[in-house]
Amino acid sequence: MLGRVLSARSLFGSDRPGFCLVTFALITLMLLIYAGGIQASLSVGPGGYFPRFRDVFLYALSHDDSPSLLISVVLLLLMGPCQERRWGSVAFLFLSILTMATLSFIYTLVLFVGGGEASRICGYSATQLALFTAQCRQATQRRLLRCLPVWFLPWVYLLGGLLLMPGTPALLHLCAICIGHSYHQPFIGTLQELEETRVFDFIPNWLYVPTSTRFRLPTFATSQRYCKSITLNF
Repeated sequence: MLGRVLSARSLFGSDRPGFCLVTFALITLMLLIYAGGIQASLSVGPGGYFPRFRDVFLYALSHDDSPSLLISVVLLLLMGPCQERRWGSVAFLFLSILTMATLSFIYTLVLFVGGGEASRICGYSATQLALFTAQCRQATQRRLLRCLPVWFLPWVYLLGGLLLMPGTPALLHLCAICIGHSYHQPFIGTLQELEETRVFDFIPNWLYVPTSTRFRLPTFATSQRYCKSITLNF
């Protein structure tokens, strides 16, 4: 039994230290937006309305009712820390923002090409599904608990989401799975390298999950040790 738990942990977890700042920030924004009564959604496809500036940036963090908000918060609590520790806070942040922007664009394009009707979208479930698909795609293990193929987990997520949130468009979640499969490791590695920019030098290591400690090591450590060794020798 312990081996199965460790197997699941190796698939969905990571040993990187640090505080999951992005996960905490996303949950806080969802709760504040809902408590403040801010309604943001996108009406995409043929006959849809031109989006407002607020809707473009907040549609994925806005929820119509408390059950959908509860599901998004629970899923983010379960999966967010695992994904943030696997990719690092910087890459996780950029993947989340990129998914929110790309998902609405691709879904709109699919509706226009397929001749579908206008569809209203909001909530974080589709964005979380895309990130979960990318996480499963990068898993080195082929099965979870020796019985369930890893590639099948996003589809279980999709079926569960349709049962718990019947009003969510199934085609939107299919687009999310496709987006998640497009996140290859070289692309995620490029996002992780953004951590080297000077913007993140002002953030303490403990406040977020760094991709690697080598990005935040002080440059003067080696020279100080060398000077101390010379002093001791004399």
